[in-house]
Amino acid sequence: MNALSLMQQHSARGKKIITSALIINEHGEFLALLRDDDKSNGGTWGIPGGKKEAGESLESSVRREINEETGLSAIAVQPLMKTDTTERVFYDYIALVRKSDVALNGEHTDYKWISSPDEWPQPAHPVTAKLLQDKRPQIMAFVTKTPDQPRYEF
Repeated sequence: MNALSLMQQHSARGKKIITSALIINEHGEFLALLRDDDKSNGGTWGIPGGKKEAGESLESSVRREINEETGLSAIAVQPLMKTDTTERVFYDYIALVRKSDVALNGEHTDYKWISSPDEWPQPAHPVTAKLLQDKRPQIMAFVTKTPDQPRYEF
């Protein structure tokens, strides 16, 4: 069973479903967003994401959140991780974009393109920190070429 099938088998009864995406551009850079101080986890560096709307697929939700918060359009998304908490279920994706011109929507006050997850600005949003730690090999497979996992071609 592939990762998408596993992620879609969720039981989120009564829980908010949140989708988010670690964005990588055509240069292999990662997008870090600084949350507005007035938002939850304000002042932390994270990734775009938000609540899944009724009737929306997980993939449609993450694509919408990327576009709303950054003005970017994902050319490809792939599921990375599911985190189930008492109140929420987080579905984290990796998203590939061609352009790097970010248009913030007010949820974030700044952004940075960085060359490695190891350079992630601090303090990191707690969910983003977990994603970067737990899924580092899968994330790096997108930006490095290895014999068993070729880099995604733009």
